[in-house]
Amino acid sequence: MGLVEWVWGLYGRGKLSLAMDVRLNAEELDAKQVEDIDDCWAMVFDVSLPKLDSILRDLSRGHQVS
Repeated sequence: MGLVEWVWGLYGRGKLSLAMDVRLNAEELDAKQVEDIDDCWAMVFDVSLPKLDSILRDLSRGHQVS
């Protein structure tokens, strides 16, 4: 199992904090910080969002990105 699959499995079971670097000390994070980390991870796999290369291509062509 690769890293992404492992972390995705933890995320699906509501145990994403187990994948965090131990130096972050999850007990010291407040609820908002944990929610932000969770949201960032979810965006990685959100297929409804445009991919970064597509955004950069549009910006380089002078298109407005919404």
